[in-house]
Amino acid sequence: DGRAAPRGGGAGGGGGRHLGHMDSLSKRIEELNLDKENQDLRGWRKGDRLGKGAYGEVFKALSMKGKIMAIKEIPLGPGLMTDERDAIVLLQEISFLKQFQHERIVKYLGCLLHKEDTPRPQRSIVIFMEYMSGGSIQTMLQRFGPLPLRLVRKYTREILEGLAYLHDKGILHRDIKGANILVDGNGNAKLSDFGACHKVENLKSSTLKDGPTIPIKGSIYWMAPEVVHEKAGRRSDIWSVGCVVIEMMTATHPWPDLENMTVFAAIEVISNTKTGPPLPPAAQEDPDLREFLALCFRKVAAQRPHAKDLLKHPFVTHQDSDEDDG
Repeated sequence: DGRAAPRGGGAGGGGGRHLGHMDSLSKRIEELNLDKENQDLRGWRKGDRLGKGAYGEVFKALSMKGKIMAIKEIPLGPGLMTDERDAIVLLQEISFLKQFQHERIVKYLGCLLHKEDTPRPQRSIVIFMEYMSGGSIQTMLQRFGPLPLRLVRKYTREILEGLAYLHDKGILHRDIKGANILVDGNGNAKLSDFGACHKVENLKSSTLKDGPTIPIKGSIYWMAPEVVHEKAGRRSDIWSVGCVVIEMMTATHPWPDLENMTVFAAIEVISNTKTGPPLPPAAQEDPDLREFLALCFRKVAAQRPHAKDLLKHPFVTHQDSDEDDG
């Protein structure tokens, strides 16, 4: 996914560099710490494991006030997060999360350094997030299969609302996929996992298509062709939205025919596609859906609509009747 692999601290001077790096990281985390304002983060209790991410594990947690939260726990130490680039990615994610205040973004509650009370204490960074009891769209698809069209429409609208908010702030998500869309207990979808996010400093360009070269991030089956050439922009996220629509309709990733290929061969196919991934049968029967996907999968990124424009598309604005099975 474009992230550097962790390295061990090594012996001798390497160990010293590791300790210095960890002290610097700890200081940065303390600067980002919000538990001075959120005293109930102290004394939290860890519960069931919810999943595993690139750098650590996610658990359910209970606050001192009885609030159910999700925590991301990232261990620090030799052989764990020792690569400075990994630390930068983590600090960047926390920095982004602190900025976001939107109903379509999973809410950030704070972060702190945690030290286990054991004979050989292990330090870890703990990020506190809103608990999303519905899990991810990916896990929903694994449990229930392809979603009805009316639910695909609803989630697509909510994903676009979250992206419109990010893009207005000049932030590219760069890893839009079902696994990174979480659902709360009321069935509302929210964007999560901002480790691949990138801030575009110059928003004077209407398209960002000629923006700075950005390292490849994200998952290849949801990746826009231009991302392979390290030219990501806001409209690269739009391609990924189209891929998530197909994912929700088929309960699989949008390029199933590429599964037996090597990563490099699959990237080659995606980077050279002129029409995007194959459309599911339902898209052939629904003209609004077919047009929506065609807009998302325009080869030239500058020709794709922005998220706020797609929110006005008939596929998204259509009001389903109670008789509509979807």
